Amino acid sequence: MVDKAASKRALRAEMRARRRSLSAAEQRRNARLLAGHVARLPQFRAARRVALYWAADGEIDVAPVMRLCWQRRKRVYLPRLAGREMHFAELKRGKRTIHNRYGIPEPDLSAAAEKADALDLILAPLVAFTPAGDRLGMGGGFYDRALGSARGWVVGVAHSCQCVEALPQESWDLRMAGVITEKGPVGPLFRGSGGSAIFTLMKSRQP
Repeated sequence: MVDKAASKRALRAEMRARRRSLSAAEQRRNARLLAGHVARLPQFRAARRVALYWAADGEIDVAPVMRLCWQRRKRVYLPRLAGREMHFAELKRGKRTIHNRYGIPEPDLSAAAEKADALDLILAPLVAFTPAGDRLGMGGGFYDRALGSARGWVVGVAHSCQCVEALPQESWDLRMAGVITEKGPVGPLFRGSGGSAIFTLMKSRQP
């Protein structure tokens, strides 16, 4: 029997190392290109409440998307932890953040928390993904638990180098509507938008 937990741990280590290996210039380029792809999405243009995150550990930076939201008068929400649970709290331009137990900035307690069902679009970080929208997170289960009530679009964001052919899946694992990378959108929501090119590129880099 395949040990799914061990497979996930090994894959997390590999993919985290892969995204951390990107240079600062590559990170900035990917963040800029990602923002351009997000800006063109009908789901983004229509959204009034958008959940983002504060990038860490080599995750693709969504700060350019955050600035775009504020420019377009969209409300920005970031994850805020409370024990084993995660909610989303609004971050207004210029407002102070605090660091959670993982050292990641989040809105302070003066910002009211919302559940996922109050949001129009949730851009979720990830460690690895498949072209079908399967997601591998950091292992804490925060997004899997928080997004069970989501009514809006849940879309992953990542570097294209985080794409894999398949992931070990459990019944509680989140499947996303799609994923956006610096190369563009991929997944069920974006069917026919060139997503297969990401996987083809990934295969071509293997020895």
